[in-house]
Amino acid sequence: MENKRKRSLVRCSPPMLFLALLLLATLGGALASEKGSHWLTQRLGGLVGSPRRPGAADVTFVELVDWPALGAEAASYLQAYLRFDTSSRPGQGEQAAQWLHGLLSEAGIESRLLPGTSGQPGVLGRLPGQGDAQPLVLYSHIDVSATDAAEWTVPPFEGALRDGYLYGVGAVDPKGHTIVNLMTMLVLRRLQVPLGRDVVFLAVGSEQGLGKPDDPLPEELARLRPEFVLGPSGGNFELTPGLRGWMVSTFSKGYLHLRVGPARLGPGGSGPLPDGVDEQLARAAQALANWQAPIRPSPITNEFFRRLASQYPSPMRHILGHPRVWPRLVAPQLLQNPVAADMVRDTVCLVRFEPWPDDPLCPSAVFVVDTMPGEGRDQVLAELRALLGDPYLRFQLLGQVEGRESPWDTALSRAIEAAASRQDPPVSVLPASDGAAGNRYFRARGIVCYGFLPFDLGPEELERVGQADERLSVSSLQQGVRWMVDIVLEACAG
Repeated sequence: MENKRKRSLVRCSPPMLFLALLLLATLGGALASEKGSHWLTQRLGGLVGSPRRPGAADVTFVELVDWPALGAEAASYLQAYLRFDTSSRPGQGEQAAQWLHGLLSEAGIESRLLPGTSGQPGVLGRLPGQGDAQPLVLYSHIDVSATDAAEWTVPPFEGALRDGYLYGVGAVDPKGHTIVNLMTMLVLRRLQVPLGRDVVFLAVGSEQGLGKPDDPLPEELARLRPEFVLGPSGGNFELTPGLRGWMVSTFSKGYLHLRVGPARLGPGGSGPLPDGVDEQLARAAQALANWQAPIRPSPITNEFFRRLASQYPSPMRHILGHPRVWPRLVAPQLLQNPVAADMVRDTVCLVRFEPWPDDPLCPSAVFVVDTMPGEGRDQVLAELRALLGDPYLRFQLLGQVEGRESPWDTALSRAIEAAASRQDPPVSVLPASDGAAGNRYFRARGIVCYGFLPFDLGPEELERVGQADERLSVSSLQQGVRWMVDIVLEACAG
């Protein structure tokens, strides 16, 4: 992750600084009056103490659930699921799929195993609805990344429970997320909730197998014809001190796989290498790693900042959320948060140094440039060339993938917002990006796909996701089940 440089209001252009100070002075004077004070109290009261908004999930279904008992049940399932080594051991993925299939079938939920790529089966379960709308798919995957047990303080596939935390590979994602989806299906089944649309549980055997020639999922999707997929990514984050939000991933960034290296000086690039090529490449690599990509207002980023600004009383919310204001006044503060920074601009990651394949004496560096949806390859390459400002560097494009996005204002996004509004206090729901291969897969097929991990993770837990000693608290797991049930009831209850 690139280093973030601090910026402050005083570094804005003088006209913008004058406008901001004038606005704050005017607003402060107005709010100091008796009428202004009364108005502000009413507005802030509406933000922090307003009644819960009614919705489909406020009916007695949720009240019928014994949530502590359900949380304990979810913890027992996650502990058992973590004991399947679905990273590499032969047969473990198939056993995990059989186990999930068995739990769904025992609950009376229509379920079957799906053939998978490389012999890694998945699971599909379905709760039928009344056909008022197309299905909602709760998506996850079974396989996990390989890990080095020597880096763990507990065995990575033991499902250890310590101080209220369950430890294991994939404790948060994908296994914790899969158990939340499973428990959501079980709750809907037990309560006999009438559904307006099918709710489908889908856990593919291998996320890396999606899109391969023997991938069976396109045929299944053609049969299901889902309107929505709710997958991993996103989550509950602290954006700034005291301000938390539900990040719901709505788009996948594209990427350019790029090689950069010194160019030979002779005709056709066949002459001797210039002196100091290693230092030349090191300077280029440092410049790319420290690149502060420009923030370009787009429908996604405009919506992101409009929602952030909605935390303020009017007229501040309208001014701070304006596409010509937030890039200068709001974004510099927020971009100190690496999670937020990744959502609103391009980023660069150095992959490795290696010789140029067709010129072993010439060094090169390989980068991945994550790009916002809608940005063209030529535009990004031109910006990088201008950044380096060195005519004796050559670029080679090794591969590219186009960014994908889903529309925001849908029945599912409104369901997520309704569920968030029932928290005390309510939280902001913000469109975000994700790097999940599965979410990109569905978006590329024209399916509206959002990503949301319904866990309240602190900074330490976030740092452990995908790393040694990954863990999830039992309380977060229970809360995650409740949030997911709330969302699905809002979107699907008939």
